[in-house]
Amino acid sequence: MYPNNPHINFWKNIGFGELTRIGKEESMQLGKTLRNRYQFFLSEDYNSEEVMTKSTDYNRTRQTASLVLDGLFVSTKTNNKSYIINYKEHPTDFVLRGVFLYCKSFRNEVKRLQNTIEYQNLESQYKHIFDLITKKTTRKYSSILDAFFLFQVFYSEKYMNLTLPVWAEQVYETLHKLAVLECYIENYTTKLKRLNGGRMLKTVLKNMKKKSKNALIPHNRKMFLYSAHDVNVINILATMNVFTPHFPNYNAATLIELHHNVTLGKHYVKVFYISRFNAEPTELIINECGNPCELNNLEEIMYQYLPVNYTQECEADVPIDDVD
Repeated sequence: MYPNNPHINFWKNIGFGELTRIGKEESMQLGKTLRNRYQFFLSEDYNSEEVMTKSTDYNRTRQTASLVLDGLFVSTKTNNKSYIINYKEHPTDFVLRGVFLYCKSFRNEVKRLQNTIEYQNLESQYKHIFDLITKKTTRKYSSILDAFFLFQVFYSEKYMNLTLPVWAEQVYETLHKLAVLECYIENYTTKLKRLNGGRMLKTVLKNMKKKSKNALIPHNRKMFLYSAHDVNVINILATMNVFTPHFPNYNAATLIELHHNVTLGKHYVKVFYISRFNAEPTELIINECGNPCELNNLEEIMYQYLPVNYTQECEADVPIDDVD
């Protein structure tokens, strides 16, 4: 948000960062999209042992998780809203938290990139844009990351059919480009991927490995459902090298599925992307792994992106390794 935003009262009425009516409707529709895909896989009724749900500690992500579950489990037995949604994270559970907040090594690696001549030359190309939006918003904007945050404001307002100022419309596509570029930069090197999306991917692969060995507790668990943010969607796709530069829509989702070929006795991984709440999942092929992609092969290919001692690699002040 910026000081002279003409729609500031609109957001005050809703609550900054809160879920809108449209957002609530689309979250439930995403749940129905998931039900269509997994109707023969999941039980008809909600069971917290079957579906583990985790959210970041924001009203909007917790609400989204609950509404997705509403759409996923539509029977009357689950209308009591007694979902178990983990969001007050264990002190060492940093799987969904923003990596900038606690990972010193990540911040240093981003700074290293920002100090390169190539990056500085790139950023200087947009100085006139930064100067313009600084003048128009009365807030200082001087970096690609600044543009990323302003784009999120404009994107949400267009989504709500609010009229942007003329100058904002004129720079909208450029800000969109810069927002996507920022996401790309934050996953540019192997080290960044390892410290960023690598932590989530490690958790996913760990759970898949346990499931493949019938060692996952509880044994009837079938789904891990995470409700987080656009960057969480981007980061894990980027880590698996299947991210096509774009800025995700609200209620976009990544599906990472474990399949078992009983005849061959092998486990395979499939990745799908839901670009909008009601869109058909699109399969993303991990080129290095082949299609179908064996779980063991994927682990080997992605090993370079999986942190071993996350606390140490991040140079963190508190223990932040994944919780089992």
